[in-house]
Amino acid sequence: MTEHDPRADIQTFAARYTFPIDAFQLEAMEHLAHGQSVMVAAPTGTGKTLVAEYAIWRAQQQGQRVIYTTPLKALSNQKYRDLREQYGADAVGLVTGDIVERSKASIVIMTTEVYRNMLLEQGSEHLGTGVGPSSLADVGYIVFDELHYLSDVGRGPVWEEAIICSPPHIQLVGLSATVSNAEDLASWISRVHRPVSLVTHNTRAVPLEHYYFLDGKLHLVQDADGNRVERFPKVGGEAKLAQMLGRNRVFSFEDDEEGEEEEDLEKILAENRQRRNHSMRPQDHRVSRKERERNQTDRRPRTPVTRDAAKAQAILPEVSNSLVVETTHDSAYQETPRPTRPKQRRAPESGEVLTALRDANMLPCLYFLPGRRVVEEGAMSAGKHSFTTPEEQDLIRKEVEVWLEQLPKEDRNLQQVRSLLNLLPRGLAFHHAGLLPGLKVLVETLFARGHLRAVFSTDTLALGINMPAHSVVVGSLSKFDGQEMRLLTPNEYLQLTGRAGRRGMDTSGAVIIPYSPWEPFESSFEKITGEMLPVTSSFVIRYNSVLNLWRPNDLGHLRRICASSLREYQRYYLWEVKELQRLEKRYQKASKAGKKKKGAASQEAERALDKRREKIGAFPLSRAGAAELDGTIFALRALGHIGQDEQLTLKGRLLRNIFHPAGTVMVEMIVNGYMDGLTPAEVAEVCSWFTYDNDRRLNNRHVMHNRLTQVRRELWHVIQHVRGVEERAGISFTPGVVSEFHGLALAWARNMSLSGLMKRIDLVEGDIMMILNQTIDLLQQLQSAVGQVLDSRDIWSQISPVMVEGIYTSSNTSDYIARRDEELQQQRNQLEYLRPMLAQASASLLHGIIAQSRTVPSMAVQVDTEDVPLDAEEDRDAQGLSDPGSFVGDI
Repeated sequence: MTEHDPRADIQTFAARYTFPIDAFQLEAMEHLAHGQSVMVAAPTGTGKTLVAEYAIWRAQQQGQRVIYTTPLKALSNQKYRDLREQYGADAVGLVTGDIVERSKASIVIMTTEVYRNMLLEQGSEHLGTGVGPSSLADVGYIVFDELHYLSDVGRGPVWEEAIICSPPHIQLVGLSATVSNAEDLASWISRVHRPVSLVTHNTRAVPLEHYYFLDGKLHLVQDADGNRVERFPKVGGEAKLAQMLGRNRVFSFEDDEEGEEEEDLEKILAENRQRRNHSMRPQDHRVSRKERERNQTDRRPRTPVTRDAAKAQAILPEVSNSLVVETTHDSAYQETPRPTRPKQRRAPESGEVLTALRDANMLPCLYFLPGRRVVEEGAMSAGKHSFTTPEEQDLIRKEVEVWLEQLPKEDRNLQQVRSLLNLLPRGLAFHHAGLLPGLKVLVETLFARGHLRAVFSTDTLALGINMPAHSVVVGSLSKFDGQEMRLLTPNEYLQLTGRAGRRGMDTSGAVIIPYSPWEPFESSFEKITGEMLPVTSSFVIRYNSVLNLWRPNDLGHLRRICASSLREYQRYYLWEVKELQRLEKRYQKASKAGKKKKGAASQEAERALDKRREKIGAFPLSRAGAAELDGTIFALRALGHIGQDEQLTLKGRLLRNIFHPAGTVMVEMIVNGYMDGLTPAEVAEVCSWFTYDNDRRLNNRHVMHNRLTQVRRELWHVIQHVRGVEERAGISFTPGVVSEFHGLALAWARNMSLSGLMKRIDLVEGDIMMILNQTIDLLQQLQSAVGQVLDSRDIWSQISPVMVEGIYTSSNTSDYIARRDEELQQQRNQLEYLRPMLAQASASLLHGIIAQSRTVPSMAVQVDTEDVPLDAEEDRDAQGLSDPGSFVGDI
């Protein structure tokens, strides 16, 4: 029945659920039942994962395995727990950077990085042959959850490589949020993997209403049908305007005329800058001597004009005609302004917003704020109120006590723990990447069970974690993207608001935007609810990928792989559009001269473009892409990873198995012996330097001793050498290390407590745990790379001179062989020494709460009749899908 009757197959699957299956879900299931790949693009909360569940169920019926990939370890752990309950512990496995549990199970959950690494390590020699690695021979389906992460700068290239390198016999199930170019994504996947059917669904499962919280009241801005209700021109953004126009000035506006639209502040600023630049020409400021004397004698007392005040004088007439400020023609002085103070508005406190939501029966809610400190301050401010009954408070305290018993005694008095445990009985909590893993999963569990009324969080909680609420509060429409404060994009706003509205429980969801003196409401609301931005490729060519895909004397293979990227697909598409437009203009001119029919120019342009396609091939590698690939290969040759005989050298073999962005630097450190003589704790310390990439100022009281100081000095020389080669190659620089960061791993390896670490370095608990866990992942990865090289016999008998060693002939080959044998023996001794050191270094960090955080995420205890999970994993706050530092260390 499964193979011959797809409809009956789907009906059997649907009978397992009590709710009806939506039309778009049935359409996607039919494509899978007919043996096709499918991509589903639908809003958050509409049930896309049901399509993936059908693929899992179908694989079970056919005796096949399925791999479920996610962008976050948190989402992987959540899927692992959900599928264990449904299919049993023996049927489900989990493979992340720090956990390997039942990797051969019929259902394996893993991060996309792990899947991509597996493809490159095991199946690079099969790429392009239509045959995958043997370990994937029995895999029938691969699920890519949150496929729109292709845009992410840090993670996108991994997703593209995973899709390109997936064996063609595997059916692909792509789940994506609503994006504007879903057709392009589906077309690209069809070209590089196998034909994929696109299923789109644009309707939310629960309609959404938008509210503006102003003057202590909820105002409906847009109803569930998308109709605008109330408008608020010239409300919000006053503080931002005042800051731009003059910090020490107070400005007032008369009442707005009814129906008057708000002027765009950015447009006003730009126009006035142009006007000021035009008026500042020298000839415009020529004043005769008599006129200057007359102005001097007729001048009354004036105050100097500051730079900000000068901007204010130029800009304010554009904003309002009712501002009371007297000016003169003198360019250096102005009259003392006599403003009338406007009606004062203050930003509402979080407790006020939650109280209004409680009165309107719109709880529970997720309260999103930008930044961890702001999140905690918002939660503590709301902690003046209580939103739970006495019975609920008793139940929450019981669960908290059970969880607290599992926490190491030395960590129970941490400030983070005390603050959160005081809030939980009130029905409140905060959640961000700096939170201890156990606290995060406790908050998620309590909220999912309905015990909490509000969770304050950064946008990390919106990126994949399944925590639907009745309403969502977007506490700030701006966010810091690593360089500046900017407005949320429509995609980011949709991601946050996707959690509003619980299917089967709420008739409508609600989004609340509190008043802010820093954000003009109307213009901001129009932008964040505008057209969705397309998914654009963030593909880059990496050393590790080139080495894993390397075939001696076959650069064409690498060029074909790079040309298969989404980046090259989009580049070629843009080129075709521009080329077609150019050809049409050319033939239109010719048609006018020859009096040809209308439309003939377009047909001739199409024929000309077809000829060019035949000449250059379908979707070739662009000039920019070819330059990047050639530069990367040049750098690998210059750094000694590829020999003159086109074979991978010892360095190349090592780097092929190291997936960290700074792998080239680490290989140089290893082969040059800069880590020789270090203790395991010191080895862990050195590796930890590569796991911290935040360039903010860091207060650190740790003191680096002489031996590590020398290693750090050698490291700087290595980084400069590598970057010098990359500069000549014209490619992006390898990341370095942060000079202020050191001492954390060494202190933890020497059994310093978490609270002790926080007193010495300006990092919160969750960040410290993230760094230590990433250090363990990196140590284990280095240990595996070193072990594979040591266990490989052919590398030690290989004679492969590298670029920088010159040209070898019959006259000098014997000398080179003798010298090379000596160097290889020395390097082998170094690796033999380092291999156990890496294992011991990893073990030195595995104690206390770090060991607890790396357990399989299925531990639970009983509270009354419910299970309480006790563990989770680390993650980090993403600055959006374009953040280059997102998900760093997710090996």
